[in-house]
Amino acid sequence: MRAAGFKGKIVFLTTSKEYGVESYQVKAYSYLLKPIKAADVVKLFNEMKKNPAAADTAGIKIETRNITRFIYFYEISFVEVINKNVYFRLLDGNEIVIFASLSELLPQLTADERFAQSHRSYVVNMDSVSQIQGKEIIFKCGRKAPISRSFKSFCDLYLKHGMN
Repeated sequence: MRAAGFKGKIVFLTTSKEYGVESYQVKAYSYLLKPIKAADVVKLFNEMKKNPAAADTAGIKIETRNITRFIYFYEISFVEVINKNVYFRLLDGNEIVIFASLSELLPQLTADERFAQSHRSYVVNMDSVSQIQGKEIIFKCGRKAPISRSFKSFCDLYLKHGMN
């Protein structure tokens, strides 16, 4: 699963303790030995729900004259370009602004399946989309972004992403 690019949490369920070492080699979240007790599964699910992003370490390094920062992809709602400034609009309502071109950052963002370009000035984290209304994206945080005719495949990508 890791070799195929899966970045989510993996839990090994096995009857043999010998696979414990292998579970850590693929950065598994946990390891359960059969026979499994319902209480153990409930406990594990509750732990996983507490911090769903803990296993998601994908992100982008941002550097300016004054700031070097790593932004996790799960923190980003969308990226917008205005007058040669790139705005990282974060889910918590904050933003990070850098002087850059979108073409420099686009390959890093769209290499992750969560991101797709909806407009020449917007790259969207599809996990943060609430709905699409006409030619407009409505984010879970209430913000909005356009979908241009040049990027009409965005809706198909969004639907496909939602099915995964």
